[in-house]
Amino acid sequence: MRRPFIFTTVIFITLGMIAVAHAVVYEALAAIVATLFFIQLPPFVAYIFIFLAVSFTLATFISMKWNNKAVRTFYIFSAGWTGFLIYFFFAAFVYGVVVIMTPWLVISSVFIAWIGIGFLAVALMTGIYGIFHGNDIHVTKVNVTMPWKNRTAIWVSDIHLGHVRGSAFATKVTDIILSLKPDIVFIGGDLYDGSKVDEKTIIEPLRALSRVPLGVYFIMGNHEEFNVHATARYTQAIKDIGIRILDDEIVTIDGLQVIGVDHGRTENKARFASILQEIHPLRPSILLKHEPRDLDVAARAGISLQISGHTHQGQIFPVSLVTKLTFKGFDYGLKKYTDSGGNSMQVYTSSGVGTWGPPLRVGTVSEIVVFTFI
Repeated sequence: MRRPFIFTTVIFITLGMIAVAHAVVYEALAAIVATLFFIQLPPFVAYIFIFLAVSFTLATFISMKWNNKAVRTFYIFSAGWTGFLIYFFFAAFVYGVVVIMTPWLVISSVFIAWIGIGFLAVALMTGIYGIFHGNDIHVTKVNVTMPWKNRTAIWVSDIHLGHVRGSAFATKVTDIILSLKPDIVFIGGDLYDGSKVDEKTIIEPLRALSRVPLGVYFIMGNHEEFNVHATARYTQAIKDIGIRILDDEIVTIDGLQVIGVDHGRTENKARFASILQEIHPLRPSILLKHEPRDLDVAARAGISLQISGHTHQGQIFPVSLVTKLTFKGFDYGLKKYTDSGGNSMQVYTSSGVGTWGPPLRVGTVSEIVVFTFI
């Protein structure tokens, strides 16, 4: 009973925040138009803003049930607008602060209105930059000290194939991975976005990864587990193209222990700890875990390296500040974690290669990670 309550609460809080952001942008726009052109915004503009305020939530629910050109177009538009809204809100907010300070600034209201237009223009350019930057895939090279030397592994998480990024994006990711000639590939969950798609066709390009010498291993993320019926279809499609799903299990590959855990089930800390009891703490090990939580459990079990995703590093500044606080600095990059008992391990959290929601990245990168073990 708890999860539906939390889910509903989050939706209402999110909708409230989005509504406030739209109201602030609308009021700023109305003030600028009134100051420069001495007219009021027509009523239909308010109706447009009301529609925009609910568009992404509506598109998200629709996208989980239908898959056609109209749904994809609506989803891409609403998701993109939500990204731009963040920067329009900050521009409108700062403009509002300047307006309040007008008596102390001794500046004409017309000049301040032009300043407001400048703020909104910067917001627009930031959003456009974010669209292009979000499609630019970076290869991040990381050296890890671990006794599995002279091997390279690819870690790619959060591809989010769905209505925004389809099989063409999957092909792009696959081509980059193969060009790097890895010994092994790990896919860290959220391969699918969770929307209704042809789950087989959209990941077909990944079949080419079967030529990777030591294989391709996948763990489930939260987006694969939105719907139990979709989960079954996703897992079957992944298996059909030769990718092995590590479902709370351990495999040994040339002396390296690779542990893959399911996102949903290992939210239970006791269950997570019981899985890790099976590893040999004196042998090198890599834990594939979608979300960088419960690091103390992994460190205590003797894990050498945990690799995670999920956070997107916030994807869009200033959301990145929130993820940094939420995950206590383990939201991105290679870090050393030491628990209260002195047990330590290395942790790498990727910002992911795809995007969720707004197809933008500002202040973060879309990355494919290459680990070289030295």
